[in-house]
Amino acid sequence: MTRSGTPESQFATKWKVAKACARCRRLKTKCIFEDPTYDSCHRCYGLGIKCSVEEDPTAETYKRRSQQKKPAQVVAKIEKLIQSVDSDFLTLSDLCQETDDVSSSKLAVLGARLQELGSKLAQSSDKEPVTIKTPLLEFSESTKYPHIPMDANLAQELIFTHKVILYEEAKLRYDYFQKQMLIYYPIISLPKSLEDFDVLLLKNALLLITCIYVTTVNDHGLCRSGGAAANRKLNDILGYYVNKVLANKVFVVAKDFSYHMVLSCLILSLWCVPPDKVGQFKSQIDLITSFSLSLCIDVGNVTMYENSAVAMDDSVERNNLRTFLGIYCCCGSLGFSLPRFKLVAWSKRHELSIRKLLDKSGRKIPSRNDRFICYYARIIRVGQELLDYFAVNGVSMHFLSSEEKSSGLGGLPISRLEESGTLPLENITIVLKNYESTLRSILNESGFINEESLTPKEEAPKEKYALLLTYYQLMMMTHDNLVSWCICRLTADKNKVPTSKDSEDALLIAQHIIKFGEICEKILQCFIDINAEPTVNYPTFFFYRALHALISLLRLLVLAKSEILSSRLLNLSLVRFNLLSFFEKITAIFDNGKTLFDLTICERMSLILQRISKWVHVVANYDRLVDLSDAVNIDFIKLTNMSKGQEIEKLRDPLQKGNNKRQKLEESVKPTLVLPPHLLHRYPTEEQMLLNISLTF
Repeated sequence: MTRSGTPESQFATKWKVAKACARCRRLKTKCIFEDPTYDSCHRCYGLGIKCSVEEDPTAETYKRRSQQKKPAQVVAKIEKLIQSVDSDFLTLSDLCQETDDVSSSKLAVLGARLQELGSKLAQSSDKEPVTIKTPLLEFSESTKYPHIPMDANLAQELIFTHKVILYEEAKLRYDYFQKQMLIYYPIISLPKSLEDFDVLLLKNALLLITCIYVTTVNDHGLCRSGGAAANRKLNDILGYYVNKVLANKVFVVAKDFSYHMVLSCLILSLWCVPPDKVGQFKSQIDLITSFSLSLCIDVGNVTMYENSAVAMDDSVERNNLRTFLGIYCCCGSLGFSLPRFKLVAWSKRHELSIRKLLDKSGRKIPSRNDRFICYYARIIRVGQELLDYFAVNGVSMHFLSSEEKSSGLGGLPISRLEESGTLPLENITIVLKNYESTLRSILNESGFINEESLTPKEEAPKEKYALLLTYYQLMMMTHDNLVSWCICRLTADKNKVPTSKDSEDALLIAQHIIKFGEICEKILQCFIDINAEPTVNYPTFFFYRALHALISLLRLLVLAKSEILSSRLLNLSLVRFNLLSFFEKITAIFDNGKTLFDLTICERMSLILQRISKWVHVVANYDRLVDLSDAVNIDFIKLTNMSKGQEIEKLRDPLQKGNNKRQKLEESVKPTLVLPPHLLHRYPTEEQMLLNISLTF
């Protein structure tokens, strides 16, 4: 410390009055002044600061420490901000009615940010420490998915809060679903307003996430990172939340249903992953749920809809009618293959719905998808009428009694069949041709397909496949049912002496058998043409159509190579179909699907394809006629189970008995009917062989 040179300095005199220098007084610290001859306190001297009683030399450079806020003060500030934001939103809503300067995407992002702030506020109230959230795709399989409230916006939670999927990727996937997937089967007809990602993000998040979810069924290269593994992980996560939220809305809340929810169920059913075990019915349950929801909201109440409302693309009334016909088409198509799932029937409401949707009330009404739905529904209607005609007249394998089923071929008394009052085969053939002509006319009228050649028109780039597959499926099921019933009827009495009438019927049966096989080949060729496209985006049931056609061809070849028909004046031993060639092409398609697109559908269905391959090799080596009474004869009635509404997953492996000795059979001396050249010209002769094999389902 410096001394002043006087017994008591001027600083000491002032310090005695103030008892502290200016700096110590500001800092509220004890000011130590030991010697009255000094002109600085102990603290200022130690810091090398000029000490003064009146002015603090450090006051100008001092930065005041912010006062620690209390939680109550923060909450009060947040309340004021919320009140201000609420008032601004009211003002914004009034302004938006007058101008469209603010885009919906900005509002969507703003709403998502507010949602995120609300989540953070809820987390801050937890007693447990809040951990930093990592992207959900990096979670291990054992980690549970984050909890999302059932009343929250699912899309905003997954995109903005939990970062399950990036906003850009979600938008890209939704656009991909509309332009690359929905066009194959435009039964799901979205209004123009819902084609906007940001609008759907706010209005119906469940439908949006459902559309994004089905894009993960196979790998389209849409994941920003991680490749096929990330795509599968995303598929698991989105599937978990979609099914959980949908189940809660349908079975727990059970109110406030809308056509959006019906469309979500339809999409899940159409682009489903096949079950990994026999006996699972996820696709059927989703379809039945959509049908039930449509009943609850009465989407088909067309008489209550005003024409002015139906004429607007975005109206609830018009979209209800679209949904009503879409449900009819999907359920009706399933009923062709699995008759026990016959949920829908044509009514006056359907006809009125088609009239209203096809009414040209505006420049953009009806849309292309509207036309597709209407004409597709008419095809389903004619198909139902045809199958109902068969059932009413007893031409069906679905309504045989247990006695008739167990009797098999050659065991049912002819009197039982005559009592059923069925029509002559030639009459049934004429009716079938009339229905087929009606179906072709509808296809031609739709503008998507040429009637004569059944080839797609230029303006039908993708819809053609759904129309052709449905038409051929209906024809395949019809001929399958007819051929199975005819053979059962033809062989009812094995002791009956063949007559000229039997000869005429046998020729008709042969024609139906040949046409049955040709239709199966057309289904397979159509499926091959679809897969010539660079990506695999069509609904799952397209795969089932191909496998069903393969199994039907197998049954036909088993029938042709057995002695069942030759003993009834019909020799089809020379009939050949391109089964092996089609099987190899279908197998290649499935292999490419697994390799190129990581397609879970192909992986699951490969098990069925493996069983089919065993049958293909059996049938390829089985070229010798077998005696009907032989114990190792192929049981066509058991094979016909596939025409009585059984899932293709129930196909069993062929059973080969232990005795593999070749058996010599005497050539039949019974009169046989030689088919005309136009029925056999494309089927070459092969060396006939016999394996001791029993084929059963």
